[in-house]
Amino acid sequence: MNNVNKEQQGQGTRTPNDNTQTDWNRVRGKIKQRWAKLSDDDIDYFNGKLDAIAGKLQEKYGYSRDEAEQELASFKKTLH
Repeated sequence: MNNVNKEQQGQGTRTPNDNTQTDWNRVRGKIKQRWAKLSDDDIDYFNGKLDAIAGKLQEKYGYSRDEAEQELASFKKTLH
């Protein structure tokens, strides 16, 4: 089977969605390490929207809004 046939069957190539999913899985793992009180359901609910996590951090950790936003900003810096 040549490469063209593999690509047509969805094998051997990586789509942008594959990269996005891989990136989210990496970030998801880091979120779980940093904020263990967040459940898998909590993290899945965000579906890649990091800014939405601040509210959940307030709820689970008792952070003020400013503290939650600072935590999130600090976390985002570790992703680059």
